[in-house]
Amino acid sequence: MKKINENIETFENSELFEDKELDQLICDTFEREHIVDDISRQVMKEVKSLKKSPFSLRNILFAFSLPFVLVCFVFGIRYLLESFANQPYTYIAAILSSAVILFSATQALKKFSLQE
Repeated sequence: MKKINENIETFENSELFEDKELDQLICDTFEREHIVDDISRQVMKEVKSLKKSPFSLRNILFAFSLPFVLVCFVFGIRYLLESFANQPYTYIAAILSSAVILFSATQALKKFSLQE
């Protein structure tokens, strides 16, 4: 920007404008246009990223699928405990599978982000 201003002052102050100075002024103008284009591209990219709605299909599926899986798991454990209550390893299997599913659910919630 400083170069452009200097070139403009040189142009205004001299009666004869040489080809070299004119070429430099043109180059500076193109450089400035390139910078403006880059800035506008970055601004539009930022606006598009802020414009994304949190109600995307991925977010809606996650919001309904995780509770659905947990409810199905609870009914499965309930059925397991009612059907095989006299088996010695039923409670161990129920406890271990409950720990695994709860750990998996908490990890999925930690990694989930609305912006992605």
